[in-house]
Amino acid sequence: LGRIDQLRGEYERALEWYRRSLAILGESGDRAGMARNYHQLGIIDQLRGEYERALQWYRQSLAILGELGDRVGMARSYHQLGMIDQLRGEYERALEWYRRSLALKEEVSDRAGMAISYHQLGIIDELRGEYERALEWYRRSLALKEEVGDRAGMARSHGQLGILFTQTGQVEQAVGHSVRALLLFVQLGSPDAKTLLYWLARQRDELGDERFRALLASHMNTEDITAVFNLLNEAATE
Repeated sequence: LGRIDQLRGEYERALEWYRRSLAILGESGDRAGMARNYHQLGIIDQLRGEYERALQWYRQSLAILGELGDRVGMARSYHQLGMIDQLRGEYERALEWYRRSLALKEEVSDRAGMAISYHQLGIIDELRGEYERALEWYRRSLALKEEVGDRAGMARSHGQLGILFTQTGQVEQAVGHSVRALLLFVQLGSPDAKTLLYWLARQRDELGDERFRALLASHMNTEDITAVFNLLNEAATE
């Protein structure tokens, strides 16, 4: 019930469910369950921008997971600690958490988790202007996501590659990634499709309609190209 309210953005109600769950878990001595609840409480505070409180929850979760020897759970906690430092602009510390998370994921052969870590390492390097290294991380992440069939993850990787190529002036290379991301997000019904429309609009402006249309033609049929132009035109008038 807490997860449902969290997904709907009803954070106060989600917190109430998690706290009720945590109270019962504490009474029954379910340490693993308590660790999961602490983690979710951290997620909520992170979403609300309460980073210090989020850190406290993640550390409480991590302490129990360490006692239990739950390496998969520890990897998740390390990742979230990295996210907090990333959000606060502490990129070196974020990198350290992500690397520790990745090391555990590699030990347990969590390929889906490794893909997530690769993506975040790419984000950090992109934020620091290390574009070639960021590109390598995104490509490694995308390859694993394709292996495990993570379509939402593939969309995020293609989207990030499109952004990176656009920002570094390689706009023609960006279009293919951005349009793949858009198609996947539309198929999944994700609101992230709007973000891709912004980047495709930038690419269209820089390339001009004729060249932009020609690049789209190598990835989709005429009907889909028309649909993309319609979406871009609609977004421009909003």
